[in-house]
Amino acid sequence: MIFGLLPPTFRYRPEATPTMRRLRVFMERFFGGNPGLVLARLAIISLIVGVVLAALGFSPYDLVQTVRDLIQRLYDMGFAAVEKGFRYFLLGAVIVFPIWFLMRVFKVFGGGDASSDELVPPEREPHVAGSAKESPKPSPAAGQ
Repeated sequence: MIFGLLPPTFRYRPEATPTMRRLRVFMERFFGGNPGLVLARLAIISLIVGVVLAALGFSPYDLVQTVRDLIQRLYDMGFAAVEKGFRYFLLGAVIVFPIWFLMRVFKVFGGGDASSDELVPPEREPHVAGSAKESPKPSPAAGQ
């Protein structure tokens, strides 16, 4: 075994410290298993997918350019929608804000507004358990 030939400071110790143990657990969680095996599987799958796409006539440049075009179209369409929404906002604001402003001015200077007392609901009498208004329950013997 090669590890027996190395000096003790160079020996492989996978569980040497709690920090290394946490790092190994994190890497296995992140990759979904042993990182080396996962990377090997990804390389094999990439090779197979590359052969299939080459047989269909695709190239990596075509795919990258298609993704770039898609992102550019989404970006342009998104800002067009934002611009259209802003135009609708301005169209409504031209009407709504002056009306709101005039209502506030007339409320402050006109004095013909409803007082704040009229906006408060009337107080209800507190409900007390066992009040005299409760009707007594008939006893089962009273009906006989």
